[in-house]
Amino acid sequence: ISSEELALQQAQQAGGRRGGPPTLLPTAAGMHRFGWNFRYEMPEFVSTVIWDNGAPRGPIAMPGKYTARLNVAGKSYTAPFDVKLDPRVKVTSAELQKQFDLNAQIRDLLGEIHGQVSEIRSVREQFQLIKKRLAKHPKGKEIAASADAIDKKMLAAEEQFIEVKAKTNQDMCNYPTMLSSKIAWLDNVVDSADTAPTKQSYEFYEEMRKWAQREMAKWKD
Repeated sequence: ISSEELALQQAQQAGGRRGGPPTLLPTAAGMHRFGWNFRYEMPEFVSTVIWDNGAPRGPIAMPGKYTARLNVAGKSYTAPFDVKLDPRVKVTSAELQKQFDLNAQIRDLLGEIHGQVSEIRSVREQFQLIKKRLAKHPKGKEIAASADAIDKKMLAAEEQFIEVKAKTNQDMCNYPTMLSSKIAWLDNVVDSADTAPTKQSYEFYEEMRKWAQREMAKWKD
């Protein structure tokens, strides 16, 4: 990974939370500390999503040379630094690269899934506004019926992307675990040790990817 590919202000998740917005340095004069968790930033997730096994984390940066960049008052300041592997960990760069690559693929797939859900919900909100605005229109009922029919098709895909009925973590014991949580679980598994992913992890990712593609096709339709 080149040093330019990773800006520090995008690596730190807010308050250590996974998938949160980047932490920003204070602007007040004085000394400030910026803690980096070595993670790449995660995509924006649907705010109401429930993770049954914890939210996913971004891919962890590979050992190598990086550059910290501070932009302030129209000027840019940079400083080089190294990310080093824990000397107690016996693993090759190739193995770590495989882990990073699969975590990145998982991150991108989750981002695509949550992007689809956000689009579905945006369209649903527009439908509600249209139905309300045209309630007294001569073709209002016809338009509402058409919107409801489309919404029913959208819901079929949305329900596969995330568990829409879940409101708390405990709810995940009552409802099926859908794509979002299954992929997040895989992310935690791949990220659980400093080593290359297992054959089963690759197979499970491919299964989830194909499932996601089928549901995305419904939404596009």
